[in-house]
Parts: sequence; C-alpha cells; structure tokens
Amino acid sequence: MKPVWLVLLGLLSFLLSALFMAPVDRLHAWLVADQSQVRALGLSGTVSSGSTALIQARNKPVLKEISWELQKLHLLLGRASFDVSGGADGMLLDGSVSAVPSGAVSLKDFRLSSPLGALAASAGFAFVPAIGAIGADIQHLKLRDQWPVSANGVVTAHKLSWKLGRDPILLGDYSARLENQTGGIRADISTLSGPLEVTGDAHVNHDRSWELNLKMKPRPDAEAMVGNLVRNMGQPDAQGWYHLKRRGGQATANQAAGIEALTQ
Repeated sequence: MKPVWLVLLGLLSFLLSALFMAPVDRLHAWLVADQSQVRALGLSGTVSSGSTALIQARNKPVLKEISWELQKLHLLLGRASFDVSGGADGMLLDGSVSAVPSGAVSLKDFRLSSPLGALAASAGFAFVPAIGAIGADIQHLKLRDQWPVSANGVVTAHKLSWKLGRDPILLGDYSARLENQTGGIRADISTLSGPLEVTGDAHVNHDRSWELNLKMKPRPDAEAMVGNLVRNMGQPDAQGWYHLKRRGGQATANQAAGIEALTQ
C-alpha cells in the first residue's frame, strides 16, 4: 500500500475515533439550534455510548431516560444504527434504530410498552377518550418524512376502557397485526378478550392517506353500558354488527408520486 493511502487511512481512523468519543452534550449544543423542534436534555456520554434524561419535540416531552450504543460496523453500510433502551413513567422501549443520509429512519426488533395516555402525549395528542396499556413488538418499521412506508409486527392494547362517561367502560384487549401490502401498510385488527367483539382493518398508504374499517358488536355477556356505547354509532346490520369507517389525510398527486418512487 502506498504511503499516501496509509496516511489517509490513518487520518480517517483518527477522525472517526474523535467523532465516536466526542462528548455528546457538546456536539448537540454545536449542531442543534436553540429553536430546533427536537432537542435532547441532560445528555451524558459520547456518540458511541451515552444517555439523555429527556427528548423534547416542540417543547413537549417525548421520551425520558434513554441510553444508546452505536453499532459501528453498520457505518460501512452507509447507515447510523443505535441500540436504544430505557424509558420512564411506565413507558419502556428496547430495540435498534437506524438512519440513512436520505433521511429514512428504521426500527428493527423494537419493543415498546406504555400507558395509552403517555404514548398519546408523546405523539402530540393532549387528550384521548380512553385508558389502557399499549404494547408493540415490531420486527421492522420504516419511516420517511415521519410517515410509515413499511412495517411488520404486532401492536396490542390491554384493558382498554372508554372514559368519557361517569365511570370508565371496560372494552377489553385487542391486537393489530401489521404487514406490508401494495401501496402501503395493512393492520388486521381483532379482539383478544373482553365484552366487545371487534374485527376489521386499517390501511396507511404511501400517498399519506389512511383508512379505518371496523365492525363491532357487544358479546352476549357484555354489560349494558357497552351496548349503549356501541349504539351511539347508528344502526346495526342484519347480523348485529355496527360499522365504523373513517378515512383521511389524502396527499397531493405530486407527494404521492414522490413517496411511491422512494419506497421502491
């Protein structure tokens, strides 16, 4: 090997080592502007191995007490990958997070458990009319421009209860199995246990639209309050099912074409 290549290789190794060992709090202060929508507070450690006390988005708390380890070999594949774990206030997570120069972010072998309210607050929803616990076991999830474009895994809701009445109404346990399909992601939704039988699906499409198609009916042993809640949806069909259909979020034709091309 020529001496010049040895020098360049040594310089590259030095620069990478310096980056990996850089104090993450100083690097964050240098790279992230004060008015940035996403900020980390209470940083400690280095780029390779560290932790943060709080991650904020739009000045609202999203995640607490998160630690990470850089998977250095993945840099050879052109992506930055971190093993992350931690959480607080009942929210726990563990898995791998990767990012590539194009801006796409992927989760792999990612597990999450959280109270519904805490998870909704992290996503920017100040109020949801239900309580319960959410679990997720995600083999793969890819996001581009903060929109999911591919996914495989299972999301569950346990002890879900409607809380707009005087007393919470227990609805039960549910699952949504995620899988890729032409044009987006499909979630097959079903009841695991409880007084309300639910079946149907949801779709998140590459054109940034979404659809929800559910049918539900109280089981014979359900309390009267469950039946009263479902009857607010309208009239049942001949088999006693109440139907819930929602859709929204249609993107412009240019956005749809661009997202479709990027996911190929």
